[in-house]
This record gives sequence, structure tokens and C-alpha cells, in this order.
Amino acid sequence: MKNKLDILYNRMCPACQKKFNDIINNIKHNSSKNIQNLDIFNCRIDPNRSIREDQGIRPVGIIRCPYDSYVFIWKDNLYDNFGLSKLPVINNTITLSRETIMQSKNSLIPSGNNQLSNQSQISAIKELQVKNNFYLVHISKMRKKIAIIFVLLILLLGASGGFITWYFLTDQANSQNNLILLSNDFTITNLTTISSNKPEVILQEAQKQNLELQIKELLVKDITEASAVVYPKPNSTVYKSNSTIKVTFKATKITLSTHLKKTTFTDDISKSNLDEILAIIASYPENNQLKTAELKLTETKSGRNAESKFYNLTAKDANSQYLSDDTMQVSFEYIVKKELSTDLKVTNLEKINDKSDSTILENLKNKNKDLIMSEILIENITDTKATIKPIKDSQFYLPNDKGIEIQFELKKELKDVILVKILGELEDNKEQTILDAIQTANKDLDINQIQLDGTPSNTEAIVKAKSDSKDYKPGSTQTVNFTLSVVNDKKDLSDVITVTTLGELDNNEEQTIIDAIKAKNDQVDTNEIQLDGVAEETKATIKTKDDSTIYNPGTVDVTFTIKQENTKKDLSDVITETTLGELDNNEEQTIIDAIKAKNDQVDTNEIQLDGVAEETKATIKTKDDSTIYNPGTVDVTFTIKQENTKKDLSDVITETTLGELDNNEEQTIIDAIKAKNDQVDTNEIQLDGVAEETKATIKTKDDSTIYNPGTVDVTFTIKQENTKKDLSDVITETTLGELDNNEEQTIIDAIKAKNDQVDTNEIQLDGVAEETKATIKTKDDSTIYNPGTVDVTFTIKQENTKKDLSDVITETTLGELDNNEEQTILNAIQTVNKDVDITEIQLDGVAEETKATIKAKDDSTIYNPGTVDVTFTIKQENTKKDLSDVITETTLGELDNNEEQTILNVIQTVNKDVDITEIQLDGVAEETKATIKAKDDSTIYNPGTIEVTFTIKEQSSTKKDTSKILLKIDFDKNININKEVILK
Repeated sequence: MKNKLDILYNRMCPACQKKFNDIINNIKHNSSKNIQNLDIFNCRIDPNRSIREDQGIRPVGIIRCPYDSYVFIWKDNLYDNFGLSKLPVINNTITLSRETIMQSKNSLIPSGNNQLSNQSQISAIKELQVKNNFYLVHISKMRKKIAIIFVLLILLLGASGGFITWYFLTDQANSQNNLILLSNDFTITNLTTISSNKPEVILQEAQKQNLELQIKELLVKDITEASAVVYPKPNSTVYKSNSTIKVTFKATKITLSTHLKKTTFTDDISKSNLDEILAIIASYPENNQLKTAELKLTETKSGRNAESKFYNLTAKDANSQYLSDDTMQVSFEYIVKKELSTDLKVTNLEKINDKSDSTILENLKNKNKDLIMSEILIENITDTKATIKPIKDSQFYLPNDKGIEIQFELKKELKDVILVKILGELEDNKEQTILDAIQTANKDLDINQIQLDGTPSNTEAIVKAKSDSKDYKPGSTQTVNFTLSVVNDKKDLSDVITVTTLGELDNNEEQTIIDAIKAKNDQVDTNEIQLDGVAEETKATIKTKDDSTIYNPGTVDVTFTIKQENTKKDLSDVITETTLGELDNNEEQTIIDAIKAKNDQVDTNEIQLDGVAEETKATIKTKDDSTIYNPGTVDVTFTIKQENTKKDLSDVITETTLGELDNNEEQTIIDAIKAKNDQVDTNEIQLDGVAEETKATIKTKDDSTIYNPGTVDVTFTIKQENTKKDLSDVITETTLGELDNNEEQTIIDAIKAKNDQVDTNEIQLDGVAEETKATIKTKDDSTIYNPGTVDVTFTIKQENTKKDLSDVITETTLGELDNNEEQTILNAIQTVNKDVDITEIQLDGVAEETKATIKAKDDSTIYNPGTVDVTFTIKQENTKKDLSDVITETTLGELDNNEEQTILNVIQTVNKDVDITEIQLDGVAEETKATIKAKDDSTIYNPGTIEVTFTIKEQSSTKKDTSKILLKIDFDKNININKEVILK
């Protein structure tokens, strides 16, 4: 290894080299000391440094030039009796004060008259190099021996380990500063012919040609047939980590990994032999240099299913390219395609709502649960059948050009079965009366599959097919007309409360039951009904209010259940930590114990393993008879413990509160950790990222040989300049006003309200507060206020039992009212605000059309004076219809063009009740659809839109064959349909 003296000399400019020779010559001829005790360093001169900080060190030679500065120091002046440097030496650089340099220049050894020849000077340099090497080795051994003796003495005497820690830290720091570039020892980089390109062979050959190379400190990467990169290990004690060397060579044999880069594949090899599989491996660009003629493939094992295979790739015995003892594993994961008929077994869909793609495919999926919908398409749709085929390049199904034919029958529209729409005179407009009349007029109709759509008028009703109708298209409608023999404006309760099973309720109180009735029967007016008597545990009787103007007197029984509290928990609520860490094994009890250790609230008697645990994961399920957990599973992960002698950082860094530091730089934090945790080896740890203002994360170095990977958080404070304030500077307002009481927190809160800049965590009451005043003082541990007190004054609020109106009238939106008279408004307020007493309030002035002001009566004994604004709307009669009620047929068929009048005329043709003078096109029609809206000034239709669809008639010469429609369905995305029309 080249000596640092030689390196420094060669780096000097010619002028500095001359000065170097002069200094060596003077020291050799004018000093009684042996030149082997001399050392040389780069020097940084600090003008702000005190001479006392230099610990009495005096250079015997100084070289200063524009490029660098150097000092010569006797070793007995630099090192103490233990061989430790008195001053830090970083990267062979020492820092000295300007005063030390000036004093040293005035007392340097005088120049002699005898000048050595150039050859003599060179010999002196070489002599100094040899002696310096000898001294460094000798002093290193001596320092180690002295250190061992001191360790034993200190341990025997029972003294603290602080000195030992200081010594080893300093020793390590000195050794790190002496690292050299790899290029210093690695000068011959062409290794010529070597036996193989294995990393160990490359390093061994490199050492043969570079005798001083320390290969135990090195690693190899980027290996090819003819080159590689050599670099130091991260924890190298010889070479700098940022130095690398590229070596070249001619390898007689190479490793398989030189040419085999890709080892995992997805090709279907179910019908391939070993030679064909080897060809597939070599066909990938990453493996294009692979010499398959030199290789052989053997199957080692199958995976968990028939589509998972593993193979060993080795070189043939007589091959000329690869190492014969080298083996690499490759794997194949692929899918075996199957016939479509394997999953599509039921082809008769029976009756379906319509022949749209989504409807057909949804019914197909319901009858063929295993069918992969994203892998099929539909063609040749008619009114009774369609063809199903696999998509092109399907991953799961074999090609099938003919496809599989499926059959279905379309459900009928109600307008096609309710042909007689004029029902004549009826006794009433109840649903059953109307349905019976429809049945009488249309004998083939099954009225069990239809119902009324909305509330019928006195002359008309809309009938629609039920959503579960098996014969009629759900949602299809027909309008029927009739006259009533006697018109009765009032309705029976049973006509509006049709759903009497209310489900699960929170309780059986009247309002809860009324709200549930409304939720199930949205047409009922709950202001017109009430509870008849007291509700039982699971049922109640509802009756018409005596003054009801819309319902006939009568009752309806409703049933319900009361919600029981469920005390069972989900497993995921108690097993929240699913990463179990390192376990001894993957046996059930070991896993269960680890779950308990991570989740102490779980009851392990109520859970068990679901199946067999895998190597790194397992599924935990609730036991079938568990009384505390709901059925369910939770996946947990873990690793199996390998024998490990390393320690966790948390075992050696036990004290994480570091106290006050000068700054948050890495070395400052590391030193503080060492001071608090003397057993930690700071050479094995480092800062993880950048330290924050008051905390940092410490991690194990990647190459640590004594600590497991991991992190520990430490906290600290940064020494701050004293910026404390006086209390009188922040509590400037001392008259606090009226308080609820004179308790400490009440007073502190009032101070904060009057002085928002004060930090109330830093102050407290001094003694006991008096009736109208108190003394506030700085807390003893306050970091922002100087010690001191401030007097504050206040009065105590007298008790008031009255409430504000805003506390009892919390719901101010009253909804729709019959009128804006005072009593109507007060009653509405009572309805939505149960706690208000309306005998204590009144209208403030006259109510407006949509709002009013409520005030407390002057003589109110329960409410404070004040007002609350409420809003409402007045019930209006609306006779307009929705467009969807008159444009019920939105499929217009084939049109001549997509102009507005053409579209409106056809809408009129297929929807006889629509008035097209009251509607118009919304925007511009598209090629196959348009949006129709009610005109802004329409007097018969409510604002709104409806979409209609159509096709445009084409000339015979330009007709397109649209018989083939490819559909790609993704049922995992709610059957989103993408159509691709293939033009002929």
C-alpha cells in the first residue's frame, strides 16, 4: 500500500515540493529527534480560533501556497501517552489557529548551509516513508495493547465505561480518516485469462496481479463475459466507499447468470417438451445471448396448480461456454384454456325483459355462474335467440367461430295485453277496484303481476308491471280511464298506509312509529294521523285524527320489532395488527399466541386457523360457536425466525430522550445517543433521512453485523437563546368582566379571551382567587415567560334559569304549510321542535309569504327575551304533468332524418297524449338519439327532459351490414358495454 507521504508529495506543486525538500533537509541536519517521529498533514488555518484550543501543538515546518497548506508535527507533540490525537484529524486535515501558525513560523528550525543533492533528498523521503510505515504499524499495535490493558484495569476497579467509549470512538474516527481510494492498490485492471467470471475468481485473480489489494474488503457487480466492476464493501476499513474499478478479462467459462437475466415466464407450456421450453426461455430479449445447445433443462417440481412449473437450467457436461456446476431455476405460470361450453351450460334464458345486450348477458350470468363475462361477446341478436362466442385472443376460452346459440322469450309490454282501456263507471278509485275492472275488461290479464303507478285520479289511473313480473316487461305501463259513481275526496287510511310491516325500530314511541310509517308509505300525511292508545312491544294501532280533512275515520294496525343491541364484534375490530413479525414456526398455537401478543384485546379461545398456514401467512376465522365475534376471517402475515445473534436497536438504545443539544446535525445526535446509551456501537447506526427540529429517526446501517434492521425514534430540544417575556407584556387586559365562577380554569379561560397572545399552558393561579380578583403567576417550568405575577379583576355572574329561544327552536325550516297564520306557524314549530312551549311564544309582527319572526312573550317565565326566524312554503296546487308521464314510448324506430320536426312528429305518432306544441329539442340531435324538453313557457308540463332513440333510414346502395355486433362485457364494472360495429 502506498504511503500517504508519497501521495501528498506527488500532489504538491513544484514550489511546494522544493519547500518540502528544504524542510526535510533542515530537520534531518538540525534536530536531535528521529525523523521517523515526524508526521505531515494538510492544514486549515482558522482566524477565529483561539491558540488555547490547539492543545499546545506546534508545527516544526509549514508549507503555504495558493492551492493548499501543509504542516509538519512531531508525533509526541500531536499524540498523548495512549497514542490518541489531541486534535481531530479529518481526511488527513488538521485545523489550527492563526496565532499558532505565526508563533511556529518564528521558531522554526533554521536553515542550514548544507544542501543535499536531489538524489539525497529523494532517499530521505523514501527513508521517511519506510520509517513512517513502521511507526504507524507499531503505534497501532501499541495503542491496541494499551487499550486492552486499560479496559481490564477499569473493569477490575469497577469504574465507569465513559473513558473506554471515548477511546474507541476516537480510534475509529482516526481509522476512518485514513481510508484510501481503491485505485491506489488496484493498478492492474486487465486480468487477461481467468478460469471463470465468478466474483470470487475475479477477486482472487485481481489480488495475484495487485499484491497489496485487500480483497476481503471488496465486492463485484455488473459481471459480463469480459468485464466487471469491483467496489468496496459498505463497511470497508481500508477503501473509500465511492471508489470503483472496472476490470477486463477473458473468462474460460462463465456463470449461467451472465446470459440468463429473465427467469419467470407466463407462456403456455402445457404441450411443450423440454427442448421447446428451453427455446421459449432463450427467445426473450433479456436472454438472447443464451447458448441453448450448451444447456439442459430438468423439471424440479410443479406449483400449487397444474399451470405452475419449475425447472433447473444447467450446463451440459461437455459444454465449452458455461460452468458445469452452475444451476439456475426458472418458472412458468400460465393458464390452460377451456371450451366455452364448459362454463356456458344453460342456454335457455326463458323470459327476459328485453333483448338489449346488457339484459341478455345479465340473465346469462345468473344462469351460468362460472361464465367469465369479460371473455365473451354476443352476436346475431333476434327476438328469440342470440349467439355467444369467446372474444378474440381470450385468455380463458378456446376459439369457437360457430359460438353457442342461446334462446329466450321477450316479456310483453302492458299496452299489448291491456287492450280495453275504458273501464266504465267504478264505485271508487281504490287500487283493487281498478285492477278488478281491468281484469273484467281484459280476460287474459294476470292482475297479480301488475299494480297502480302512483295515486289514481277520479277519472284515470296508470297501471304498471311489477318489478318481479314473469310475463310482463317490468316498468311497462298502460293508462286506463273510468268514472266514479260517487266522488269522495277523503281516502281510507288503508289506501295510503299499504305497507304495515315497519321493520326494526329504535323504540316504540309514537314519533318513531309515525316516522317509520312515512318512510314505508311516502304518500301518507303524518299530520293527519296519530297513535290510537299506547303502542305494544311489537305492534300499534294508527287512527285518523278527529279533525282530518283528507282521511276517513278508521284505523290500521302496524307491526315492528325493537332493535336489539348487537354485542358481537367483527374479528377485524379486535385483530387490528395483522403483521405478526418473526415467529418460531407456523404452527397454529404459535400463530394464535403471536396474534394475542399484538392484539391483547382478542379472546383466543374464540378463534382458530382457517385451513393450513402457509410459509409466511395464515387466515384466522371465528369459531362456529363463538359468542362474542361475528363470523368472518382476517389474514395475518409473519416470517419464520432464522437463528440470529444480532440485537434490535431498541435493546441498545433504551434512553431515547437526549435532552438539550447544540444543534440537530447527525454527529451531534449520534454523540448524544452514545452519551445516554454507552453500550451502543455508533459505527453501526446512522440518521434515517433528515432530522426534524425536535426529533430524529436512527436506523441500523445496511451492512451492520451486530444489529438487526430497524429504527428508533429519539427526541431532543435545541438550545435556544433566552427570549422569555414578562407576564405584563402578554396579559395587558386585566379586567375580565362577568365570569360564571372564580375557579382557576374559568379565570384562565377569561384571560385568554381578553388576551389572545397569552399561552395559558404556561401560567397558573397564585394561591386562591378572591371573590372579585385573583393573582396570576408564571409556572415554575415555563419556557416562554419570566417569573412574575399579574393581578386580574372580575365579577361573578348571577344564576339564570331561563333558556334562549334558539336553544329550544333548533329546527327553523318548517316545510310546507297550509297558510301563514300565526297558529299554523306555531303548531308547525311545535311539530318539529318537541321541547318548545308555544304558549310562551308569539309572532313578532306579521308573517311574510315564506318566513316569520318568533319572539318570547313579554311575561314568559321560561324563555329569555329574544327572537328566532323561521322559514316555510305555502302549499300550492300543481296540475302540470311530467314529460315521462306522456312520452312513455321513447324508441321511435326508423326515421327519414334527425331534424327536430321529424322527431317531434314521430313522438306524437307513438305517444297519442303528448302535445308537441309544448315541447322542443334540447340542443342538437345526435345520430341515433335526442333529448326532448318541456318549453320554458309550457302551461301543461313540468320542466324536465326525456331521451328518445331512433335509427336513420339509409339508401339501399349505402346500407351497412350491422348484423355483427361485438360486445365486450366487464361484469366486475356493473356491465359497462362497449360496442364495436364491424362494417362490411
